[in-house]
Amino acid sequence: MHLSEQHGDASPGSTAYVTMRGTDAFWSELAARDHPYLKPGIETVDWGRVLTVIDPFRTQLRFREPRGADAHEMDPG
Repeated sequence: MHLSEQHGDASPGSTAYVTMRGTDAFWSELAARDHPYLKPGIETVDWGRVLTVIDPFRTQLRFREPRGADAHEMDPG
């Protein structure tokens, strides 16, 4: 993933979804960095689990781990 701060690439406050596995491990890695402003949690919703990271320009990166019947989205092919 390439994140750009070039003028015109995206509006501040945009949202990008990334479907992934391993949200707990990713959360642990972020929590271990002791960043004063980055303390995301994992939200459980009907369609999976979501960890949202917000950058200084209010761009949201939502890392989604599907569950149940939606977990087949992660299977290649």
